[in-house]
Amino acid sequence: MVDHPFKYTIHFPDPDSPREEDDVRNSFEIINRCEAENRTPVVILLGWAGCQEKHLAKYSPMYEKKGFITLQVMVPAKTLFFQAHKVVDVARGLMGVLSKQGVADNPIILHIFSNGGTMVYSHLSTLLNSPDSGFYQALSVRGVIFDSAPGKSRVLNAVKAFMGTIQTNWILRYILGFCLLVYMFITRFLLTLLPCGVKAGKGFQLYDSICEDPTKCPQLFLYSKADRVIMAEDVEEVVTRRKEKGVDVKSLCWEDSPHVAHFRAHPEVYAKACLDFISSSLELYANGNKEGVSAL
Repeated sequence: MVDHPFKYTIHFPDPDSPREEDDVRNSFEIINRCEAENRTPVVILLGWAGCQEKHLAKYSPMYEKKGFITLQVMVPAKTLFFQAHKVVDVARGLMGVLSKQGVADNPIILHIFSNGGTMVYSHLSTLLNSPDSGFYQALSVRGVIFDSAPGKSRVLNAVKAFMGTIQTNWILRYILGFCLLVYMFITRFLLTLLPCGVKAGKGFQLYDSICEDPTKCPQLFLYSKADRVIMAEDVEEVVTRRKEKGVDVKSLCWEDSPHVAHFRAHPEVYAKACLDFISSSLELYANGNKEGVSAL
């Protein structure tokens, strides 16, 4: 058995369970076309740092009720914060899971949470866009949803996110947060001593990687002005830069919901935004406009 550097759960739709009726746009006629080709759409939920299965399980039903396959991916916080070099192994392992489950050729929707999920996505995008990676154009990604992401590299915000993953008493939480703060400051100081070329080669510039992402499929950004981990202005800058590259971008901003808590605060609006986005993305492809929305 392959020991993946992450945990995952996959759910296939029950063919005997009743589905929700199509909305007024009859949007899921597009999904039925995919299923007629034995290609049920797959929604991959890339969780935030410290995310557990019970967290992502709250998002899956809105997709499963529409007949989607859902794949929940949880990466340990220690990997994302202290072993970032292993995240590429997560991306490769994810490709292996899709192949093993027989859904690598299905239409793919990526639903990404926070910078943790974005790190995995960035490596996945690199693999799918690199001719010598062994995974070049191996997936047909039809759309990408960013929830509370991406954000610029801010030490204090990273520490806040890390402390939020620690399920222990507040004293230990602050001690570990302080240790991470010292670690990150030392790491940044050492990076400033490296030649520019080495820094560019070794440094993982997550924010810029998303702004410059060669992916051209439609993207949806869900964020909030009340988020204290991912700044709203960061997301809005990404939206602007992606649009400048000709990407079909939609966005939805709330005033009050905390970090990765938009669904909890606004369940109906959130679900409608995600499902409408997926419907339009699949329809765009089904109608023959495949430029930028086939493989990554």
